[in-house]
Amino acid sequence: MADLLADIGGTNTRFRFIGAGAPAAETAFRNADFASFAQAADACLKQHGIRPRRFFLAIAGVVDPARTTFKLTNHPWTFDRERLKKRFGLTDCVIVNDFEATGYALAVLKPADCVKIRPGRPAATAYLVIGPGTGLGACYATARRNAWHVLATEAGHTTLSSHPVFRTARRLSAEDILSGRGLAFVYRTLTRKAKNPAEIHRLAAGGDKNARKAYDIFFAFLGDFAGNMAVVFKAFGGVYLSGAILNAPQVADWLKQSDFGARFADKGKLAPLMRRVPVFLIRTDTPALAGLRYLAARKKSA
Repeated sequence: MADLLADIGGTNTRFRFIGAGAPAAETAFRNADFASFAQAADACLKQHGIRPRRFFLAIAGVVDPARTTFKLTNHPWTFDRERLKKRFGLTDCVIVNDFEATGYALAVLKPADCVKIRPGRPAATAYLVIGPGTGLGACYATARRNAWHVLATEAGHTTLSSHPVFRTARRLSAEDILSGRGLAFVYRTLTRKAKNPAEIHRLAAGGDKNARKAYDIFFAFLGDFAGNMAVVFKAFGGVYLSGAILNAPQVADWLKQSDFGARFADKGKLAPLMRRVPVFLIRTDTPALAGLRYLAARKKSA
């Protein structure tokens, strides 16, 4: 029988079936089109005529292993593991943080799935995955004794250092800048004009100086944040970036040309070590689904 994997972000949900008779294609829905995850899952199952035995869900929210109910950080959907099992007749319902799932994707990613943003010589088997999207996700991953271990974080809610361009008295969290709404905030601060991330990208691709400056500020903060996280977790094996914002056309080249690398490595006495840490951009659209597939296979063999 098939299992259902779901990568559930703050804006979109992507489904994929695995196992016997599973269709190869992914199915994507906008969260705003459904009152609950269960309704979105119902629509997916009816579309494909499949009744899975297990759900593996990666959600953009805090997953406390002591609880059975969870909520998305940037969307009203809630998840009750036992209710989902009962409603869909499941034998199991595994719910993990979306960046925990993305961390497990490192176990199965191929070289062709990534592009190198800055070279390096890895000094450990500890890694960091960071992804600006609707919010900001981050996790720590390490490979020990032929098995991967991942620790999800809520680092997106840490306080971000100030910048002269931001004249605001309110506290800024990392995801207030390093997210889609954050890029829009940076652009609005520079121009006093409201644009969404897709519009800012089109302007930057067309040579608009303010739009490119917004990206440059975004990348500088991303370098600071990624470097700080790498130091905290001693993730000297490499840092992996992911998400739609960074995978838009031309953005990888802009990132390479920006101050990201310098800000990433500017860690005082640790700068020589940080200059050896490579940084990659994950090019696959849904690394969380790849990580869920890994988890499903591991649970099956356990």
